[in-house]
Amino acid sequence: MEYWLIYFGLLMIGGYIVGSIPFSLVIGRVTRDIDIRLVGSGNVGATNVIRTCGILPGIIALFLDSAKGFVPVFMAGRLSKGQFIPTIVDLIMVGAAVGALIGHLWPVFIQFKGGKGVAVSFGAFLALAPFPTLLSLLIFILVVALFRYVSVGSMVAALSFPIFSYFLGMSKIVFAISILGASIIIIRHRPNIAKLLSGKESRVSIK
Repeated sequence: MEYWLIYFGLLMIGGYIVGSIPFSLVIGRVTRDIDIRLVGSGNVGATNVIRTCGILPGIIALFLDSAKGFVPVFMAGRLSKGQFIPTIVDLIMVGAAVGALIGHLWPVFIQFKGGKGVAVSFGAFLALAPFPTLLSLLIFILVVALFRYVSVGSMVAALSFPIFSYFLGMSKIVFAISILGASIIIIRHRPNIAKLLSGKESRVSIK
């Protein structure tokens, strides 16, 4: 077996374990003594924490969920750089990113029923490709400010990331994972798409 495959496998597993930590669920328990899976949208994510627990708990949940993506990918890069060629380093970092995303979507700690992957994807891509990720964040902010739908902002930002990655010259490996990440986010937002079409999707209040 190639030496780098050991790194790839171990860091992907590590990413999965970190990604499985249900920070939003914990914050709901600590701040309001509620199970956020049973209130609001039922989603185990920062947006539902904001709706059910308040803005500050929601911001903390958003930061921690983003960290679940960022930390494994960042550490994978730190551990593998200097030991392997850049292409292999990218593969190892992408493996950690995929592990974290899978962990968030299907967390081992809460019966494999997780969130939609937006915040954890943001964190992972911030470590992989900072500039395209920040541009996608700007798109998210603009869309939410204009239309007041977090779901629409999330989907548009997800779709914009592969475009930014391509035109800003990211590696083929990063571009490929950007397409995968965007596709997963869109698929996980199918209930939101149905609500948008029926006019039942919740808007955020911007004061």
